[in-house]
Amino acid sequence: MAVAIAMGGAASAGAEPEGIAWREDFAGAAREAAEGGRLVFVYFHRDDRPVCRTMERETLGNPDIARLVSGRFIPVRVDALKGADLFARLIGGSGALAGAVADGDGEAVAAIVGFTDAPAYLRFLRRALDGFPRLKTAWKAAAARPD
Repeated sequence: MAVAIAMGGAASAGAEPEGIAWREDFAGAAREAAEGGRLVFVYFHRDDRPVCRTMERETLGNPDIARLVSGRFIPVRVDALKGADLFARLIGGSGALAGAVADGDGEAVAAIVGFTDAPAYLRFLRRALDGFPRLKTAWKAAAARPD
């Protein structure tokens, strides 16, 4: 099931507004990312936290972020309480508001915690995209070295 957050921050039933078509299944998104050579963007939130609604409206609702996330990532929206194990694996510890970028194997590539404005969030996402090829090369080199 996909959930869209419109530029105004409201979810839509039926035709999706411009915005991010969120998936809810991280494992499925990771498989899709692996097959398509993309990264997964995971947005952790809690519905009972006003800061999360502000983040969705002001940051994730930003048209530049929505375009980048929709065009370059497989986006997944995860309730931080229900997805506490995934939060701990990708972010570390526990919390309510965070973003993570993972590869097609489900491994964390980058993370950001707490409310972040749109310009800083764009920088985070772009750095994750730009840095991933170098990180992947480093992982392969480390795996090839004997212990």
